Amino acid sequence: MWKSKVLLVLMLLVLFCGCADTSKQVWNIVIDQKNLLATDSGKIIWQGTGEVVRNQWDNFVVTDWQNETPKQMLISNEGNVLLQCKEDEQLMQLSENLIAVQHSGQQWQVCTPSGKEYFFNRADIQQNGEILLCGLQSGGSVLLNPKGEEICAFSQEILWASNELQGWYETPNGDSTCLLNDKGEIVYKNVQRIVGQGRVLVKDERGYCVIQAETGKELYKGDKNWRLYLDNLKLEQLENGIQVQVAQRLYDMDFVKSWTNQNQLLYYIGTGKEMKVVWDAFGTELFACSAAQWLEVVQQNRIATLTDHTLKIFDETGKTIWAKKGYKNVSIVNTKEKTVLCAMQEHTEQTDVFSAEGEQLLDNLDEVYEITSQGVSAKKENVCGILSWDGTWLHQWKG
Repeated sequence: MWKSKVLLVLMLLVLFCGCADTSKQVWNIVIDQKNLLATDSGKIIWQGTGEVVRNQWDNFVVTDWQNETPKQMLISNEGNVLLQCKEDEQLMQLSENLIAVQHSGQQWQVCTPSGKEYFFNRADIQQNGEILLCGLQSGGSVLLNPKGEEICAFSQEILWASNELQGWYETPNGDSTCLLNDKGEIVYKNVQRIVGQGRVLVKDERGYCVIQAETGKELYKGDKNWRLYLDNLKLEQLENGIQVQVAQRLYDMDFVKSWTNQNQLLYYIGTGKEMKVVWDAFGTELFACSAAQWLEVVQQNRIATLTDHTLKIFDETGKTIWAKKGYKNVSIVNTKEKTVLCAMQEHTEQTDVFSAEGEQLLDNLDEVYEITSQGVSAKKENVCGILSWDGTWLHQWKG
């Protein structure tokens, strides 16, 4: 029975996904403290007091809390109910065509279009869309493509795909990790972390060693606990922070994060007590600011800062592209087709929305519920509704 139910869901996914009608997009909006899913025209698909999350396939995972036991359902961006779970079930979408269901206290279960079933404990969805199912009921782990076709199997039950080392996998080994190749063979033990450019940091009785994973070439041996080990940029983990080494210059940072676009690493962003710095993927310093309270890369060649209530956008050379005063905090929202900055006004706490170039798209929003490529669902001047990017109300409800 459950198997036939999942096959029906797969047929619905194939039918509805990939054929979105933008004139009937579904939006998440809040009215009278209730979550609503509604179309551009105002047709309400669902309403309740639960949680609504739009996933990476533009479907909504709805958790309804109206009953003592929450119920979940999956609703497409066109308003079609793809799956309605029972009270003792929860769902997880693995790809455009695959949905897993977990019965209370049991393993997750997924049925592929070919009819093959897998029972598993954990799923790891990779950047290329492949799905690693771990802790199989039958033992080990398996790698599937987004269509649900099996790529390869592993004997290890606990496994993680290495996002920084394509085609490699990690499995726990005491306080450290073992690194496996795409054949499931353990190549390196006592791995501390991946340190960039296809390199791993291994610890043994001699100290730390940086190795080029594919070739086995040893690049460093000593006592430094590297977080990152590139040709031109190196990060060492210290007791009170991170020290960044670029050529002969040293930076003391609280933390450093990477910035990627379409799975390509483009920048490293360092935040310290005295300075915020942006380096490119090869360690070249592009931008530094000592006064900014907030600094982020908005998109390639666009860096934003908030300093003394002034929001600024720069290019990689440090040239100011745009600036505007009067903001207390800023966030960046990425959609499939648009990247925007949401800036809260200093005194009114209303939100203005800007493009990555500083063009003002919308202003004086009292609440922002959801941002998509087509516009926003928001509250403005006691009106809740859906706004297109040209400021036109697609539908309104009195708040």
